[in-house]
Amino acid sequence: TGEVREGDIDDLNTEFNKSNPIFHGVKSKYSYHQRIPLLHEGGHTLRFTGLVKYNNDTGAHSQWDYGAGVFGSEAVYAPKSGAGRHSGEDDGYVITLATDSNNWQSECLVFDATDIAAGPVCRVQMPHRVPNGFHATWARGEDLYGGL
Repeated sequence: TGEVREGDIDDLNTEFNKSNPIFHGVKSKYSYHQRIPLLHEGGHTLRFTGLVKYNNDTGAHSQWDYGAGVFGSEAVYAPKSGAGRHSGEDDGYVITLATDSNNWQSECLVFDATDIAAGPVCRVQMPHRVPNGFHATWARGEDLYGGL
């Protein structure tokens, strides 16, 4: 329609909006964000305490909190192998790094994009601490150096 709307979706404080790159350039139904607590919740800049999935058509959201003292980094969207515009827009994975400030351990967390609230479907312990707030991007293996 060519219509553009500007305004708040809800009262959550979120950052680093991501969507399925296969659908870039067209209206996105879903977006994935890092949650930052509001001031009355003890909010601080660059302290991402959870992952939020928005349905941009309805404004509904679901979320998963990382846990006390655990902070995430910029998430990336990784489409499932074989996914395309014929697939569901949330046919993929949302991946982020999270660091537990209680023990300084970091994990790579992989979420099924269809159900963020279910928590990670995979956790990979990192060999070293990764500072929270790092930027990230996703590239398919076949797009790197002519394929892996």
